[in-house]
Amino acid sequence: MLERKLIEKSVPDAYDAAKIARLVNEAINQTRELARGLPPVQSGSKGLMSALQHLASEVEELFDISCRFRVDEDVSIRNSDLATHLYRIAQEAVTNAIKHGQSRQIVIGLSHRPGKVILSIQDDGSGFTNRLRNKEGMGIRTMNYRANMIGASLDIQKNPTGGTVVVCTLPMGVED
Repeated sequence: MLERKLIEKSVPDAYDAAKIARLVNEAINQTRELARGLPPVQSGSKGLMSALQHLASEVEELFDISCRFRVDEDVSIRNSDLATHLYRIAQEAVTNAIKHGQSRQIVIGLSHRPGKVILSIQDDGSGFTNRLRNKEGMGIRTMNYRANMIGASLDIQKNPTGGTVVVCTLPMGVED
């Protein structure tokens, strides 16, 4: 944008502004690539809750949509591998809601029920197509794979009020 303004005003530094913008974008891309290799969930029993809260805040800031994290009581998951799989399932569901569903509101939920831990992602988007219903998409396969890896079940349904609901149910005792 700065480059365009400088060109419109015939300022000779427009080329330098373009170069700076290109370098900043390259740095952002390199940082993203580096961050993909880092574990998204910090160790500790509240690591997953913190990571999901951070995900919701990041989504709101980057995409200018409403994304909330709701937890009815502390859900303690001490196993960092398990917490990372749950986080990645939530991340994929949120990405799908934005990318494919054009959602404007997303709610990430984490709850503890008798005998299970439940991760849910609900959006107000356009719902899903037959392709999703048949579980052919790479993101859906990845979420299913991750759920199977941790002994959880994954259910993806069209929300009767619009959008999609993804629910990952983890049996109690596995989360330790």
